[in-house]
Amino acid sequence: MDSLGGHPLYSAFLFDTSYAPHGPFHSDDAFLDEVIGLLKGLIPFTHGDLAAVNIIVHNGNLSGIIDFENSGYYPVWWESAKCSLGFSKSDADWKRASQKEIPRYEEGLRWWQCWRILERKPESEEALKIPDSLPNAASTP
Repeated sequence: MDSLGGHPLYSAFLFDTSYAPHGPFHSDDAFLDEVIGLLKGLIPFTHGDLAAVNIIVHNGNLSGIIDFENSGYYPVWWESAKCSLGFSKSDADWKRASQKEIPRYEEGLRWWQCWRILERKPESEEALKIPDSLPNAASTP
């Protein structure tokens, strides 16, 4: 895989590195090695449901974390987005406090919010406004 004349590829769609050169790649394995190398550190293992009910405290100290059925390798912003959504008052209070320790990823949170709206109510007025609220919406045909 290469560009015309056997030169490196310049693609922000394949490699999120501002059109830096990649390759040429002489095999599928070489290409996949490059792509996987770019993902390292960006897809961490995360709990996926970090909430007050899943944290065990004994005598004021962390004793354990339970309920790992939602855990897995997710985008770096996943835990931040999930921790921003509360379901009960106590959960919302805890999530608000936890955001002091968990880095915020506003673009990831926005993606998650849009996804939830489109998944649950695709024909709603709120869903129909999403395209106009996205960055560069004015420049899209």
